[in-house]
Amino acid sequence: MPTTHQARSRYIGWLLFASLALLWVLGLRDSVLGGLNPGYTRNRFRPYPLHDVLVVSTIITVETVLLLGILRPWSFNLHRRRIFASLYLSVPLLIADFVLFSGATDQAGYSYSNGFFLLLTNTFLGLLAIMVAAFSRAY
Repeated sequence: MPTTHQARSRYIGWLLFASLALLWVLGLRDSVLGGLNPGYTRNRFRPYPLHDVLVVSTIITVETVLLLGILRPWSFNLHRRRIFASLYLSVPLLIADFVLFSGATDQAGYSYSNGFFLLLTNTFLGLLAIMVAAFSRAY
């Protein structure tokens, strides 16, 4: 029979896994729908950029797998080090994405999808870090 702390950790771990899966789905949805927006072009009629959308979707998937590997929600024990390590990975990725890709305007819609995904993920990880810090001080 699991103790209360183990049951709570397992529940939080599954909630974390479901949240990351939801963020991944939102990032992929934004990438696929962003392929419909051609950006500023003279010719508004062009084929769907399947290759570019697949590249952005693959990048979002790899980032999600890296976050899952760092956080390990299936054995989550409320360690702040895991959350901070994931923030140390995702914050520089967000800055690099903004400087290199998302910072320019008038691009196709899928160009902004990775930045949108990283912004949502960093917001979620920041809130999670605050909650874990408050939770660890309360007990």
